[in-house]
Amino acid sequence: MHQEQHVLRQGLLELAGDTSVGQRCCENMVSRLGRLLGVRYVFVGVIGPGEDETVHALATAIGGALSPNFSYDLSGSPCESIVGKGMCVYSRDVCAEFPQDALLKEMGVSSYLGAPIFDTQGQGIGLLVLLDDKLLPDSAELRALVQMHAARAGVEIDRMRYEQRLESLSASLTQEVARQTAHLEEANRQLASFAYSISHDLRTPLRHMMGYGELMLGLDSVGQDPEARRCVEAVLQAGSKMAVMMEALLDYSSNRQAEPRCQWVDLPALIEDIAAQLLGGAERPPRLEWPDEARVWADPALIRIVLQNLLGNAIKYSSKHPSPQVSVTCRAGIDMDEIAVEDNGIGFDMQHADRLFGVFQRLHAESDYPGHGIGLANALGIVRRHGGQIGFHARPNEGARFVVSLPRPPQSRG
Repeated sequence: MHQEQHVLRQGLLELAGDTSVGQRCCENMVSRLGRLLGVRYVFVGVIGPGEDETVHALATAIGGALSPNFSYDLSGSPCESIVGKGMCVYSRDVCAEFPQDALLKEMGVSSYLGAPIFDTQGQGIGLLVLLDDKLLPDSAELRALVQMHAARAGVEIDRMRYEQRLESLSASLTQEVARQTAHLEEANRQLASFAYSISHDLRTPLRHMMGYGELMLGLDSVGQDPEARRCVEAVLQAGSKMAVMMEALLDYSSNRQAEPRCQWVDLPALIEDIAAQLLGGAERPPRLEWPDEARVWADPALIRIVLQNLLGNAIKYSSKHPSPQVSVTCRAGIDMDEIAVEDNGIGFDMQHADRLFGVFQRLHAESDYPGHGIGLANALGIVRRHGGQIGFHARPNEGARFVVSLPRPPQSRG
């Protein structure tokens, strides 16, 4: 009795101190039990999902040493009465009890102890089996030791199955993301190619139309007829507008394909240069403010296009305010830097904001605020290629605020 209690205590201490998981933990179990109990065969067997009659050894030990695993038919074996049920012990003559079990005869065993293994949901998923060629005494200590190991095996097998499901799900998600990404990239390439082709191929007929229109204006018959002259001038005006739109579409297509070459960009100098260009011919230039010091990690040429569009819109849409004001503020964050462009102009209704970044989409009449309606779409495409985003908020007649968020380089975060 004292020896059995010592073995139980030692086995439980080793089980509690075993920090291994999964397959390795089950291998440690069978080796431990074989060594402590002096049992010839010990194995942890599992029932495969959807399989009711086949046991697959997950970990096997012979004489306390790990051995190759195996599979066997559950039907007609002592294991059949254990899976999902309860412990079963045959201290001697197990082969006589199960004469149809050829594996028992092949192994030359006499005694058998099997304990069921359950998952965390209480479902029978396998068994822990001890077999020996000598008497295997049935005792409370032995049963307790085997049951504790079987319970731990259930946890580890459950863990392995969850990890397998997660790996399978992760692999499926990775494949789906890769497929969708490739599909999206191809769609973007086709869209960019289509936009370029349309704009490029339309240039020649447009130039012909504009050229013939200018020739018509020089004809005496047109020059002397006010109505004819008005019609030709309308055609030329529409052609000029179309040319501007095509150039904008070409820029949009090109910028969507451009790969950012990032570096630290000094914002005050860039904003000052852009402001000088935008305000050069303005009749009522706004009060424009920007920070003395600020920088972002971006492609200098592409971030210039973004700020030109945002500042150009802010100046344009605040131009009818009695005291137009435009401000640029910057905030450095841990992972992202922000550039905010705010004005006190006409603003817009947030209910229509879904149209804001669409190509050739406008929220205000072109007669009031000229433009081709592609600037914000261009800006958003560039910012997203940097891994950033554009947020905004506005109210009718209370101005608008656009915030560009750009990621910092990894080495500068934290």
